[in-house]
Amino acid sequence: MSGRFTPAMQASVINLYLAAVNRDVESIIDELVALGALDPDADRAAVGHVLELVIDDLEGSGDVNWQQIIDVVVGMLREFPFRIPPDVMLVIRVGSIGEGVLRQLDPEFNILAAAQAFLREHGFLQRAARMKLAEAQSDIETSLWALLRLPTKLDRELDAREQERTVIPQEIAQSQRRQTRSIGYAILAGGTFVASGLALSVSQISATVGIVVALGFTILFIHSSRQQRR
Repeated sequence: MSGRFTPAMQASVINLYLAAVNRDVESIIDELVALGALDPDADRAAVGHVLELVIDDLEGSGDVNWQQIIDVVVGMLREFPFRIPPDVMLVIRVGSIGEGVLRQLDPEFNILAAAQAFLREHGFLQRAARMKLAEAQSDIETSLWALLRLPTKLDRELDAREQERTVIPQEIAQSQRRQTRSIGYAILAGGTFVASGLALSVSQISATVGIVVALGFTILFIHSSRQQRR
C-alpha cells in the first residue's frame, strides 16, 4: 500500500494533536472533518461529548501507546458517520509499525512524548500558545470597546425614555435619569475593573487602558451621584 502524506494532511494532523493537548473538542471535530474522517453533518454536540470522554479515558490510562489511542477513538466514534480514508489509514499503519519497531529498540519509548518534543522543538506548541493569547487579548479588547460605547447608548436610551414620559413632571424625570445613569456608570466601572484584571495576564497595555477607562467611569459615577443628591 502506498500513498502521499500531503502538506494539508500534515497540517491537519498537527492541528489535531494541538487541539487534543488543549482539550479543544471543537477544533478536534474541525480537523476530523478536514481529514475526511467525520461527516460534516454529524451532531457536533454529541461528537464533542464523546471526544471529551475519549480524552478523559486516555489521560487516566497512564502509559498510552499509538494503537490504544486509535482503538479508543474508533471504538467510541463508531456510532457516528465516522470513517477512515485510505490516506489516513496509511498514516495510522505507519504509526503502528513505527511505534512497534521503536519499542523493540527502546521499551521505554513513548510516542506521545516524542510527538510533543518534536512539536516543541519546531515551535508548534509555542505558536498554538501565542494564538490562544492573541485570541484572548482580542476578546478582552472587544469587550473593553463595547464598554466604552455603552455610555452613549445609555444616554440615547434614557433620552428616548424621557421623551416617552412627557406626562411625568420634569423634576422627577431628571432625578430618575440621574439615578439610572449613576447605576450604569457603577456597573461599567466594576465590569471594566474585572476585565482589566483578566487582561493583565495577557497584555499589560490592555490592562492599563482598561484601568484608565474604569477610573473614568468611577469619576463619572461619583459626579453623577453628587448631582443626584443636590
